Amino acid sequence: MPNSVVAVADGDFRFDPSAVFDVVGATWPRSTFAGVSGRLSELSAGQITVLEGEELAALVEVDVAGEALDIDWRTPETLAQVVSVITSLPDFAGGSTVVLTDWADTLVELHPGMTARDLLAARGDVL
Repeated sequence: MPNSVVAVADGDFRFDPSAVFDVVGATWPRSTFAGVSGRLSELSAGQITVLEGEELAALVEVDVAGEALDIDWRTPETLAQVVSVITSLPDFAGGSTVVLTDWADTLVELHPGMTARDLLAARGDVL
């Protein structure tokens, strides 16, 4: 699975793991959240498994500081849908700059309420 990161580049906005799970779960009801323990809890607040039916669509790991989401995804459309849902969080970004990056290939500034189509276009994926 390819990997992308949604990160707070500037400002005080933070991702709350339960809020992220709530918005993801509202779209993909079969999704699950697994908290972490031990040494891994110094880095991660947990991982959301995004399921479309029985199929794994994406994995979303929440950084322990709430500054980033590490997303493993199957298709560009899935990534765009997941990130679009994340931009629907209440008070998304709250005056902060949040970006989507594919490890230096693409840097997309995110805004509240972005659609999957907006994200696909910004990343240069075929619509």
